[in-house]
This record gives sequence, C-alpha cells and structure tokens, in this order.
Amino acid sequence: MGCQRRWIGSATVLLLGTLGCGGQAPSQPVTTATQPAEAPATKASPAPMLPAMAADSESLLRPVPATTGNRAPSREAVDAFAKLLAAAESGSPEEWTAAETKLRELGSSIVPALIPALSQPEPMAREMAVMFLAQLGPEAAPAATALAPLLADSSPFVQVNAAAVLTTLENPSPVVIETLVGLIDHPDQNVRITAINALSNVPAAAATVVASLNRCLSDEQPQIRQAAASTLSRLGPAAAASLPGLRSLLNDADPSVKEAALFAVRVLDPATSGDDSPAVTTSAEAPVSGPQ
Repeated sequence: MGCQRRWIGSATVLLLGTLGCGGQAPSQPVTTATQPAEAPATKASPAPMLPAMAADSESLLRPVPATTGNRAPSREAVDAFAKLLAAAESGSPEEWTAAETKLRELGSSIVPALIPALSQPEPMAREMAVMFLAQLGPEAAPAATALAPLLADSSPFVQVNAAAVLTTLENPSPVVIETLVGLIDHPDQNVRITAINALSNVPAAAATVVASLNRCLSDEQPQIRQAAASTLSRLGPAAAASLPGLRSLLNDADPSVKEAALFAVRVLDPATSGDDSPAVTTSAEAPVSGPQ
C-alpha cells in the first residue's frame, strides 16, 4: 500500500473573477459536488476570502498515478465548456451559472474535453480549463502530461492551479514544488494562499519548503500566516524546525491564526498533548528566511 496524501479539495483551486478578455466576474464561484464546499479564491478583486481548511481535517486521498487520457471528449462537455468561455467573454452571469452547473454535473468526464484547451493560445481558455481540473484534483490525472508545460505559463493563475493538480498525483516532479514555492511570494494574495495550501499535499518535499513557509508565519496578512501554519502541521516531523515560529503565533491577534498555530504545535511537538496549552515563546528569534 502506498502512502496517503491529503488533498485540500477546492481550497486548492484558484478561481477566476474578472477575466483577461474583459469578461465580468461570474455570479457564483464554481464548486464541486463531491468535494468540501469551501469557497475558493477568485482572480480579481473584490474576491471572496479563501477560508483555511480545518487543521484537523481527515480528507485523505491516496495519490494516484499520472495517466494519459484516452477517452474521447463528450459532446456535452465540449459544448458546456464552450458556453462557459462565451459567458465569461460576454459577462453573462446566467449563462455562466448554467454552463458551470453542467460541467460540475459531468464530473471527471469533462477531463478529455478540457485537455485541448490547455494548449490554446488564449489565456482565458487555459485559465478556465485548469480551474476546473484543479477542482477535480486526483480525478484530473489524465491531464497530467498536458498540465506539466503550464508550470511555466505566462499566467500565474494557470501555473498555481496546474501545480496544485500535479501535487495530488504520484511523485510530483521537483519543478512542481519549485513552482509553488516561487508563487508563495507572488503579489496576489490568493495565488499565495493557493500555493501554500497545495504544498500540504507533498510531505516528502517538506525539507525543501519549510524555510519558505516559516517566512510566511511572520507575514503581515493573517490569511497567509494561517495557511502557512496549517500546511506546516501537515508536513510531519520534517517541519519541527518551524516550532519557534508557530509558538510565536500563539498570541496572534487573529483567532484563526492562533487556532492553526496551536494545532500545528500540538502535532509537531511530541511533548505537547492535545490537552496541553503550549507555552508561548517570547524570544525575538527571527524567522527562518527562504532559499535565496
């Protein structure tokens, strides 16, 4: 039996609001019926907040192998995706909702219809396709080969969603991890949160990402601090070096940050039981800097 990997569900997904070709934000964010109904982030402001995944979530999935899709795309999926693009371009919330509802109903059967869009020259087509694939997580495995080149896409939204999908598959390449670590410092907060959350899928890479996540523990944005603490709690013993930074958050002004930090300390410090309240570290120890 292989190891188990946590997939963070729709928290992985960076959805799009105002799109590159002038489309308007859809009326509702896209969610999947089979995954936790967490409101995903959007591309543009104003954006709904990306809620952190519950630190004690048990939504574990086994990693699946990357496969090559060999199914022919269904006419229903092709038509629904075409209507979604048209709705985004025209700014029609009603048409968008109808199209995304249809794609959601079709589930993983949409993957063959989305793969060709990943190589389209128009950024909107790539962004929309990878957005839906990211919601499918491991079920998007047939698109793995087509997703790999998108790690160098001109759109950071394509990059982060492509990398997030690939972390749910077996043996993601070092380039996937490097892409996510690089996006931790992206100017868009939602891109950063999505990248941080996706790193929780790859505990085997903990040794190379802990320093960057530690740096996020002192970020000025509470959502970044919370996401970093939650991801560190899932990376296992290799993240024990983050304990000083996590303990410094036990007095954080944001309750959600405190909660995530407390859970992480209890997970990473074997001397702390679930009933204990970890002592707060008051030293002014500087957070560990990320790789140069």
